[in-house]
Amino acid sequence: MNQRKGAAVSAGSFGLKSALIGLALLALDSCSPQFRNHGYVPDETGLATLVVGVDTRAEVDEAFGAPAMSGMQGAGGYYYVHTRVRHMTYKEAAVIERNVVAISFDDEDVLTNIGRYSLKDGKVITLSRRVTKGGDVNKGVLSQLFANIGNISAGSLLE
Repeated sequence: MNQRKGAAVSAGSFGLKSALIGLALLALDSCSPQFRNHGYVPDETGLATLVVGVDTRAEVDEAFGAPAMSGMQGAGGYYYVHTRVRHMTYKEAAVIERNVVAISFDDEDVLTNIGRYSLKDGKVITLSRRVTKGGDVNKGVLSQLFANIGNISAGSLLE
């Protein structure tokens, strides 16, 4: 009978050890980074087939497909962008790699330039900054509504 009790204790401690090891592995795995890739950039061999001054916008479309971004109103250049982002559990996501291929065309849609840029070449810029100055930020909506009640005159009601 004493042997059965010892076997039960060792089986229980084995389950506890397994659970602790499992939790430790789960904690370690949650700290490992996750990588996500966004976008598409044509490879160098594909870009080497393009001839500046000869190829047209239609030929670039056929070779690489429509880009993620293009110039204003479809008349500008093409921009193929690939971004690699590292996500950590408790940290903000960080862009660790970005490659841009900028393809320029002239007014007749003939290829004029192929530019290659990376994250090292870039600068952080604000694309749009729209700041609207508010009125009195100390007043709430109800206080502003009730403040207008006293501003009504008989002449404004007759108009």
